Amino acid sequence: MPIDSPNRRKFITRSACAAAVAAQAIARPTAGAQDAGFPSRPVRFVVPFPAGGTSDVIARLFAQAMSPVLGQAIVIDNKPGAGTTIGAEFAARAPADGYTVIFTTSSPITVAPHFQKVSYRAEQDFDPVALVGDTPMMFVAAAAGSGPKTMKELIEHIRARPGEVSAALTGNGTIGHLAMEMLRYSGKLDFQLVPYKGVSEAYNDLIAGRLTFGVDAPASGMPHVKGGQLRALAVTSAQRINALPDTPTVAASGIPGFDMGFWMGILGPRGLPPAVNRKLAQAAFKAQEDPALARRLADLGVEPRRIDGAQFAQVIHDENEKWARLVKATGATLR
Repeated sequence: MPIDSPNRRKFITRSACAAAVAAQAIARPTAGAQDAGFPSRPVRFVVPFPAGGTSDVIARLFAQAMSPVLGQAIVIDNKPGAGTTIGAEFAARAPADGYTVIFTTSSPITVAPHFQKVSYRAEQDFDPVALVGDTPMMFVAAAAGSGPKTMKELIEHIRARPGEVSAALTGNGTIGHLAMEMLRYSGKLDFQLVPYKGVSEAYNDLIAGRLTFGVDAPASGMPHVKGGQLRALAVTSAQRINALPDTPTVAASGIPGFDMGFWMGILGPRGLPPAVNRKLAQAAFKAQEDPALARRLADLGVEPRRIDGAQFAQVIHDENEKWARLVKATGATLR
């Protein structure tokens, strides 16, 4: 047979294909074995917020509780900036092996992309792992001084001084930003938003009386409320919460229908092996059985959730549609 005959070329092609299929068959068990051994080294939680914020506090609680379940340390890697999108972009571009995942609020996934152009696609570049809790926010003011003592007083104060009242914006393009815009839109209120890089700086100015009010999650604001430095004016949920039983809702304070909050959860880069995804989700849900973690979450106003896979993906999809409509209606933009 001539060296370059058509039959020989077909034989070589068929042989090459057979070799490739055999190689894949050999590789599959190896990959499965690697997934079964996950994790064999520390796991990194990328937190797209500064240390001390809500996401950071709760990420550290889950890292501590999940570490014994996984048999490996979980390292917190704070990557704040650009309205939480820097950390989200980093996590989306990480290797899809489960060793780098994002522990976040909903802000970079269902809020920030409606305020600004981002380099990732929230529903295409992440694999949802586990939604572990959700929480409302609370509007706060300085406990001392002549500032508003209730949400009703704050609303009246803003209406009496249109454009003069200042509010802390603790995350540009985040769920807190959206809460401020919803307050402005739903209550037909005119006030100034003062941007801050993080909640700590904003709290300093709030406590000192240099700003009139702010909004944050109970998880990071509660210590200041219990310490007598800040006053909780209202929660953003439809009902009062157990962590702040004496604090009314915004809806009951003069803005009917006001209801919003955010979730917290774990997502990995798209292409996360299913076995790794399941192992991380199971570890997160197992951690919720820890009485110490359960008590801390309750104290922080966090309602535990156990949502994974397609259900978590549906939550993200539905929320993206809802917040897109709100941003369009309010005309909200980055500050």
